[in-house]
Amino acid sequence: MFAVLLGLLMVGVTAGSASALQTGNLMNNQLGAFKSSFQLHERTLNSEFLKWYYMHYGRLPKSINQKQLTKIFAEFLKEDPIALRELKEINKIQRSIIDLGLTHQSDIATSFNIQQKSYHTTSITSCYGYCSGEQVRVTINYLKVHVVRWDITYGEVDKFNWLYTGSEAKEFFDKWEDTTTKAGYATTLLGVGTSLVKFPNPVSIAIGAALTATGLTITYEGSEMLTYYESTNWQYIWMVLENDYYYPWVPVMNLASHFSIYGYNSSNGKKYTFLPSVSIPAVGGYTNAVISSIMSKVAHDWIKNHGSGWVTVA
Repeated sequence: MFAVLLGLLMVGVTAGSASALQTGNLMNNQLGAFKSSFQLHERTLNSEFLKWYYMHYGRLPKSINQKQLTKIFAEFLKEDPIALRELKEINKIQRSIIDLGLTHQSDIATSFNIQQKSYHTTSITSCYGYCSGEQVRVTINYLKVHVVRWDITYGEVDKFNWLYTGSEAKEFFDKWEDTTTKAGYATTLLGVGTSLVKFPNPVSIAIGAALTATGLTITYEGSEMLTYYESTNWQYIWMVLENDYYYPWVPVMNLASHFSIYGYNSSNGKKYTFLPSVSIPAVGGYTNAVISSIMSKVAHDWIKNHGSGWVTVA
């Protein structure tokens, strides 16, 4: 019997190792394809910039500081549609890397010109009703592009994380299930755990408006939360509000500022979407870029005041 069990165990280990190897190879192949495409688009962008730079060399300052560089690069993008297209392709790849959750690996982040302000992983332990808590974490991923000898930051991806375990998770779930309006979902998301993260009213109004604009039904929202919570074995709820902020000086790209809301399963990395990535609605006299910038400021203030990593809500 022992020999049989040992044999089955070895088969399981071998199968698991093979599966992990296949997954690793797939990820490496994907990263390799991303890197080749990224380098191609960046080379094209550099080539376009050099042509434009020498064409306007006589009127440009010979010693360029960061402020002047931003102004020059913005002018270049406005005048060169090929360059703007290349920047958008670069952005797509950078966003893919962020979505894969690989930006905490400095070698990968550096390869794709992504600079993360803070990153700390966490392991979710099974509470089985004996532990309970709430934590908050904020991360900022700066999106950069390397042009000739300069690094230009053109946007950022801010992630607000709320992690509820035990009875705190159940409390959040009950509040979500009791919500009867789309604006109410925004209130639920921002009203629990926000004793530490302070969002101005325009942000919660914009999230409510975005939920309404997507046309998602209340039934869908409720069933998706149920499916997500069940996937964690009713142990935790990890909610993420993601703000993609493209700096207003970047022509056209600022219109792409948007946000999304999803639940995250730490055991398999799967995301359960409650608000798909949508452009931020202009509400209350605020443009989408302004609302996105407000969320960015909240993220920066958080890291300035609390540092990196998870912070426990008292």
